[in-house]
Amino acid sequence: MAVNSLEDNGSRKLDGILFKCVDETLGGMMGLVVKDTIYLRVLTKFLVARDDLPAHIDDLISVMEEGFGEKPTALLTKAIAKRLFTELRLEIPAEGNLSLREYVNEALSQTVHRTPTLTA
Repeated sequence: MAVNSLEDNGSRKLDGILFKCVDETLGGMMGLVVKDTIYLRVLTKFLVARDDLPAHIDDLISVMEEGFGEKPTALLTKAIAKRLFTELRLEIPAEGNLSLREYVNEALSQTVHRTPTLTA
């Protein structure tokens, strides 16, 4: 089951972008060893492979909260969300205390409701 529960190309593309944002944010903020340790913990605790993380974002957050606590995980979540919205060229919601799933759902909603523009 994909993060956004849709099975079209847009959903798979969003999953890929989300994975890239999670991967780059964790690697950039926590370092490669910590990032790989998080992925290994998600694999051993929930049997979720790295490439399947977008479909199991709550499991990732659970492992991060277990390891770092709620406040550091909230900061990581916000950083991942900022990267996601920047990558998608969307405006991040002003409300700052959303879960990663809520940010992803908002990004999906904005993407679905985006008015196509013509470029020269």
